[in-house]
Amino acid sequence: MNQFMHLAAVLASNSGWHVAKMGDIELAIRGSVVRKTPPISAFIPMAVLIASRLNRDLHIEGAISSTLLAKLSCELSPFVERYFGGHRVAITADKISSEIDVRPGKSALMFSAGIDSFYSLHLLRSIGITPDAFLNVHAGAHDDNLETWNVRLNNVNAVATALGIPLLTIETNFHRAYKEAHVRCHTFRNISAAIAASEVSTIYYSAAHEVTDLSFDAAKRYGLDFIDPAIIRSFLPTGLETIYLGWDANRIKRTAEVSKMPLAFEHLDVCTNQKYQANRGPCDPINCGKCTKCIRTLIALELSGGLDNFGKAFDIVWWHKSKLEAAERLSASPHPIDINAVEVAKSAKIF
Repeated sequence: MNQFMHLAAVLASNSGWHVAKMGDIELAIRGSVVRKTPPISAFIPMAVLIASRLNRDLHIEGAISSTLLAKLSCELSPFVERYFGGHRVAITADKISSEIDVRPGKSALMFSAGIDSFYSLHLLRSIGITPDAFLNVHAGAHDDNLETWNVRLNNVNAVATALGIPLLTIETNFHRAYKEAHVRCHTFRNISAAIAASEVSTIYYSAAHEVTDLSFDAAKRYGLDFIDPAIIRSFLPTGLETIYLGWDANRIKRTAEVSKMPLAFEHLDVCTNQKYQANRGPCDPINCGKCTKCIRTLIALELSGGLDNFGKAFDIVWWHKSKLEAAERLSASPHPIDINAVEVAKSAKIF
């Protein structure tokens, strides 16, 4: 039998970090929204990933509910074994409880000001719902560039301020404790951090794909977002619910809706070019316009007929001059969303 790694929570440090230790490994979360005593369940998903990679089992020094233990053992651990090719982690705890994690009934939309999160905002508002807050997590999307994260947070906060709702933020070290491409484990990182949030019982989470495109094989090849709903439910503690928004439409259709949202005109942020984001000046467009995510967004905005409204988000003059060069760059991508964008653009004679 594999030797157990012990996961134990410790008190917050002077710098505000809440830490859970597995031997020499530390998992840390901080932020004003984080509970004074974060539940151990906020650290467990990352602990399972680490234990699986190290070919170890996991013992939790504390109490967890029987429902969560069943999810972790029968859903999460088998998935981690199949997806990452590691050890199937056996999980035990000091105490198994039937108690429910009671939380105040507030909601938060995980929001980055990208297409998916703006579309989720559109869906909620279309049925008369405004989230109680936006939630933005630093868990590896910006590597360790906190300056870039803060710049992008300013943009998100501008949207939140315009809507009159608060912005909640959480910072973690999950990307350092478990080194893996963000696209392959962002769901674990982001939702784990959200579990630590106080006064939140509902998380609105944006889909990346239509329901018909969800696939384990695609998730293995391209990223975890192709199977998000199954992953989220596999480690969510009782008392916290996630609502999965946006799997009713593909990226082209979502962008068409976002192109009608005035808040998106000035604040749409989709860029994955870290170097550009770290160095752009205050008068530069929000997005570089040249990475694959920018290019496919520009295609979709042009298809929608609303591109000219996004002069603060993109260098539209450059786009009109450089479409063919951009098309070649996007055509080299094997990702299904990029392939679809190129095919649709050619059919519409954008190139």
